[in-house]
Amino acid sequence: MTTGRALSLVSISSLALCALVAGCRPADNSDLDADGGTGACASSSECDDGNECTRDVCLDGRCENTARDASCDDGIVCNGTDECVDGECVHSGDPCEAPLECDEQRDLCVGCERDDDCPAATEGDWSDCEYAEACDVAGTRERHSRRFVCTQGACVPDERIESEECTRDTDGTACAPAGCGAWSECGGFEGACDATGVQTRVCAESVCAGGACSVTERTETQECVRDTEGDSCGDPECDAFTECAYDHACDDLGTRSRTCRARVCAAGACVVGAPYADAQTCNRVTEGAQCAPDNCGAYGECDYSDDCDDDASRQRTCQSTHCQAGACVQVRTRVDVEACSRDQNGRACDDGDACTIIDRCRNGWCEGQDCASCCGGNPF
Repeated sequence: MTTGRALSLVSISSLALCALVAGCRPADNSDLDADGGTGACASSSECDDGNECTRDVCLDGRCENTARDASCDDGIVCNGTDECVDGECVHSGDPCEAPLECDEQRDLCVGCERDDDCPAATEGDWSDCEYAEACDVAGTRERHSRRFVCTQGACVPDERIESEECTRDTDGTACAPAGCGAWSECGGFEGACDATGVQTRVCAESVCAGGACSVTERTETQECVRDTEGDSCGDPECDAFTECAYDHACDDLGTRSRTCRARVCAAGACVVGAPYADAQTCNRVTEGAQCAPDNCGAYGECDYSDDCDDDASRQRTCQSTHCQAGACVQVRTRVDVEACSRDQNGRACDDGDACTIIDRCRNGWCEGQDCASCCGGNPF
């Protein structure tokens, strides 16, 4: 609803109006875009096309200049009163009634003696209320008025532009196009094999509230699907690995294997699939390890120190084979010594003493019995 407020009057001389003639003609539209706008804008104040018969507003970042019903004034008296029709300022015709004549040079009605001889005062229609922004509740509207004063035989016009404030209720009016963002990725699945999920998007609606453009957002959801058939749905089920197998004793890189069954999606469920062989490498340190049995000769004879000796030793030579740089090679020779023994107790022996007889081995020693006669009756 539009209501009138206090009028403001602007007086314009006839000479000044002559300088504004171009303002009442249709604007040059050579720079209009395909939608009838004059280009990008941030506010309606940037969209003035200089034609008072058009409404100039900024919508969605583009200027729109559309025809409006309002009074206008081209500043020329002799063509009569002016009104906006289809975006152009049109004129009513000669305003001077007999006996007055319109002076084209001065744009005046001449031949008057007093003010009453001049044309009657005229007032144009109020223009549409103009608002700076889509949600503004207060704006202004204008109209032109013309009064004449007889001065030195000529009716001199007194041109005025009257303006008043007007209001409106914009609450709930759309102030920007509604729209929605892109749908999100499909998600919200209950398990690895679940094929049905949801996706969301945010939609915005802009409406006027309290004179300002307020944006309200809402979240929309919809069902979405995916193909999970044959997808992995968990770790495979596997038997234990076999022992690591190597090509030879000094090989430090080998392999071991096991049988596994994959977990895959089938008809929306996670199932165990067909078995397959799984192999992996393994390693060990073989450097210096013995890689073959020792190659040893036979033991020699036991070396006893005398006839009664029960304990001795014997020897043999061995070749030791070890891993070196991945190959089995002979790396050193050693001598093994082995103890050997015998029981010589009671065996005849010679203790090397002429004063003894019946020499016998006893506990590793050769012992004889004293013989007095053997040494002249006195062995000592």
